[in-house]
Amino acid sequence: MADILIIDDETSLANSLGFALRAEGYAVTSATTGEAGLAAAQVSAPSLVLLDLRLPDGSGLDFLERLRSALPDTPVVMISAHGDTRAAVQAVKRGAFD
Repeated sequence: MADILIIDDETSLANSLGFALRAEGYAVTSATTGEAGLAAAQVSAPSLVLLDLRLPDGSGLDFLERLRSALPDTPVVMISAHGDTRAAVQAVKRGAFD
């Protein structure tokens, strides 16, 4: 069973994503800050990370780099409620899967 880590400060979105993913048989862990997400990633070594672009304790782009350093083989998909083409390009350049 794959473990998916959701790092998003919007708890309703994280809960909805988690519910849908659990219904498909995935194990899901959620964190509401980048630092909490980094800590959870080091404990659970997820198969996939869904990372919000904007977090209360910093930019998702900065946490993306830290996640890629800690878990270089784990794909990270950036998510955001705010459409920002420049940020999307930067995320891919910094190692985001999508």
